[in-house]
Amino acid sequence: MCKVGVVIVTYFSSMSARECIAQLGRSALDHPECEWLIVDNSCSSAERDSLEALVGSNVRVVGAEKNLGFAGGVNRGASLLDSDWLLLINPDVFLSHEGFANLLKIVEDIPSSVSLGAGGLIHEAQIYRGAQLWLGVWFRDRKDRKGTRASSLLGPSGGFGLYRRDAFQEIGGFDESYFAWGEDVEFGLRARRKGYKCIELGVDFNHQGGHSVSNREIAQKRAYSLARNRVRIAREYYSLLHRLWFCLLWLLILPVRCYTNAKRGTIRADITGYIDGWIGQPRCGSQYLW
Repeated sequence: MCKVGVVIVTYFSSMSARECIAQLGRSALDHPECEWLIVDNSCSSAERDSLEALVGSNVRVVGAEKNLGFAGGVNRGASLLDSDWLLLINPDVFLSHEGFANLLKIVEDIPSSVSLGAGGLIHEAQIYRGAQLWLGVWFRDRKDRKGTRASSLLGPSGGFGLYRRDAFQEIGGFDESYFAWGEDVEFGLRARRKGYKCIELGVDFNHQGGHSVSNREIAQKRAYSLARNRVRIAREYYSLLHRLWFCLLWLLILPVRCYTNAKRGTIRADITGYIDGWIGQPRCGSQYLW
């Protein structure tokens, strides 16, 4: 029987994703054969105590000494587990009893040639299933539509992704310099270069969404990180032709992005992230860094 280790990275999530985290504890009670680990990035003992009270003794809660970001939190969790598979789940994902039991059955039947699996997250009547490069250059979560080919899937989304542990380590884990929002795409590109295959798991969970970006300050950091990491991936992985296409696409969708960011109050963060991505490193003291 394949052993599954579940890693959940949190950041002051005990209130905003309270019911989902409590459900994690119930799932851990139902499935003690799995390893369950929360890596808490809040650096708060009170938050850690709240998480432990919500999930019970079947889930180990490890506090980070500093905010490691999603990428660093996952790597920390992976290093502490001894499972065949790593299952990454966001704290605001509701693990239904039937869905999780079905997932464990699917894991048993995954062929040895496959090392990555993408699950689906249901949010606002849409199903987001893994990461893709839209028009070949723009990363985003793939919306599940009729007629969408599986080949358009780059890899799992960090919000619900399954990784064979030895493959995760061989690929090098997540690049912690990406911090959050894009680290799963960068990992998927490295995995593809090494010939690793990804399948769709066919399991969907409800996603509350936005638990870690519910305040204005964090929304600014998210907008900055998304813009910076999109540019970083273009700069580090794309050919000259694809980088030019990326820049053209950015200009074409700029009016829509400006409108969306204006509603969110994140225009400056988005543009700053775009500039810093091309420079190659964040400017010292950037207000958008964690």
